[in-house]
Amino acid sequence: MKEFEESRPVFRFDDNWIVEQWDAHPAYRGADGFDKAPGTKACDFVGRHESGAVYLIEVKNFIGYHHDNRHRLEREGLPTAAAAKVRDTLAGLFWTRGRSADVSPLAEVISHVLDATIASGSRGIRVVLWVEDRPPLDPAVASAMMSDLRRQLLRWFKISKVLVASLDSAEPTMIPGLTVRLAS
Repeated sequence: MKEFEESRPVFRFDDNWIVEQWDAHPAYRGADGFDKAPGTKACDFVGRHESGAVYLIEVKNFIGYHHDNRHRLEREGLPTAAAAKVRDTLAGLFWTRGRSADVSPLAEVISHVLDATIASGSRGIRVVLWVEDRPPLDPAVASAMMSDLRRQLLRWFKISKVLVASLDSAEPTMIPGLTVRLAS
């Protein structure tokens, strides 16, 4: 079981996961990490579930910051930013392969990402944009964001499995072995 707090939500991955907090990992954020490439961004989590699915998860929490971040919730803004993070995360994982930070469990995740990308044309990758806000995202807005994100990822990587979720909308079976709660 691994648990991470990310922007106040707490993500608990059961033992059926190999998962890393990519945006905090030394391969990304370290002295010689991939974030040294100008303008790069990163998804919050990269992981593989025992089912074989590879997940890239980006978390946005606007609770308490809604007024200052309202523009980021616009239909085009957040999906475009998330797509860029997926792009940079995939590039960073490929870049990390064979370097000193390429050690377990990240090495296992990287191998699965490479397999899912090369062997199946990215069809084994699932992208999750987790958005917390008050009031909760309107289902129509979440659906439009999901469509926009999917359209961009299909064009770039042939990734079609995209989900926009939150505590208010997530079903326990949407992402197997993952539970999310707000930190107290």
